[in-house]
Amino acid sequence: MFVNPSARVCRCHRTSTAWNAINTIGVRQQLPYGGEVVASSLVTFINALNEQTADGETASAAITASIPILRGAGMVNLEALIQSERSLIYEIRRFEEFRRSFAVDIATRYLRLLSTQQSIANRRINYATNADLTERTQALYAAGRINFLQVQRSLQQQLQVESSLINVQQNYQNQLDDFKIVLGMPVDEDLQIVPIEMTVTGPDIERIDAAALALQYRLDLQSSRDRIEDAQRNVQVAENGLLPDLNFTARTSVGDRPNVNAIKNFDARSLSYAAGVRLDWPLDRVAERNDYRRSLIDLERATRTFTLARDNVVADVRSDVRGINSAQITLEIQRRGIELAQRRLDFANELLIQGRSTDSRDVTDAQSSLLSAQDAYEQARADLQIQILQFLRDTGTLRVDPEAGTLGLVFDRGKSTEQVGQVEIAPSTAR
Repeated sequence: MFVNPSARVCRCHRTSTAWNAINTIGVRQQLPYGGEVVASSLVTFINALNEQTADGETASAAITASIPILRGAGMVNLEALIQSERSLIYEIRRFEEFRRSFAVDIATRYLRLLSTQQSIANRRINYATNADLTERTQALYAAGRINFLQVQRSLQQQLQVESSLINVQQNYQNQLDDFKIVLGMPVDEDLQIVPIEMTVTGPDIERIDAAALALQYRLDLQSSRDRIEDAQRNVQVAENGLLPDLNFTARTSVGDRPNVNAIKNFDARSLSYAAGVRLDWPLDRVAERNDYRRSLIDLERATRTFTLARDNVVADVRSDVRGINSAQITLEIQRRGIELAQRRLDFANELLIQGRSTDSRDVTDAQSSLLSAQDAYEQARADLQIQILQFLRDTGTLRVDPEAGTLGLVFDRGKSTEQVGQVEIAPSTAR
């Protein structure tokens, strides 16, 4: 809506004065596919003093329309609105990708902390075992069954285990401080890491097509694909800018009767209308032609970017599948390694107790092997869970739903969760 009041006073002689006031009010409506319609009214008030008084009022109403037929017509006028809506969608997708990546990062750091906690617990048990071994070797030395070198070896192993325990505790505190920083907590604030068992059900990598899942659910890949459509629309807009200007214009107006009060009495006999077509042939469109060429380049760039992103996504998912397979095999190997190391330690202790062995090195080596196997098992266990989480994130099937009591439910709406995978959070048993 626009209002244009104006007033004018003119002094022609000492005895003549004219006063003219014009008020204009109107409404302008932009059409969605180009052009505009304007409805306006004009009211003029005149007062003249020339040795006598003469007053007058005139009023008129008009509707004017201008509609493009070639250049500026069609969906090109909605491009700004369409692009703003799609940009909003891109930002929402980017934020959701951040949420998922952040959840995986927090879960990864948490699993590393749990692994280090278990490593500390294993070293404490190992330290107690070495302390017991030192007492037994001292007793055997006092009985004259072994020499003092075996006692010294046990003491040295005990000191090494104690030093290793201190180093792991220090590493745990460093990891804890880093975790606080990621969470946005003050570093000097106390934080207790409560062990919570994360039951991460691995996907059936033999039955599902991981690459197809990623191509379907990856949000960043969807945005890259949609940007090709944006570039195609920009090409259409640039092509429209090369067309000639062909506009259809129409106008109709009606005024009031003479010598009557304005606005109240419009005379149909004063109705007038006009219509026409205006053509402006494009003789100089250098800037528009450059914009068109630039849009073609942008379209090719968007296509190449999507192709590269698609290949990277497929490569990442294939790497995740291989990582899950390797982590599963490694976990089983480390589990069997713990069993073998435990049997070796039991056998070495039995030989030392029975006096069939006078060398405590067998016991200390077996204890070191058991500790290494336990640490490797915890590391492999955490690696497997992290690999699954990364696989779910890279395929775009990870869902962050804190209200559901789960880190994320991974699903394909057309399949069962057993076919794809599931991540649940439950209270942990004693570690």
